[in-house]
Amino acid sequence: EQTIHIDPLKTKVTCKKKKGNCLVEFEVFRVGGGEVDPSSVSVCRVLVEGGMEDCKEAWLQKKGAFSRRVGEKTSTPPSSAGTYVCVVTDNGQEVVSPEVTVRVK
Repeated sequence: EQTIHIDPLKTKVTCKKKKGNCLVEFEVFRVGGGEVDPSSVSVCRVLVEGGMEDCKEAWLQKKGAFSRRVGEKTSTPPSSAGTYVCVVTDNGQEVVSPEVTVRVK
């Protein structure tokens, strides 16, 4: 059985309010080889009370590396701070990455 493995490139990301393009990045690969369908990879915000919201499809950067912008292109509002995970749906099963904490200052 092939399984999906997800590694955050960094588990803590600090972004500046006045700068945009704050990224959370994950390495996604299939153990034992094989392709991961990019449309099955999304990045979600983790709710304090559990569960996830604001899931958006991740961008494929290069082979196996996926990212998503937190906040806007030109700025990162403090409300963007929080915890994010990468979620891959594979054969009907959800694989969730370790958490990434985003700080905005």
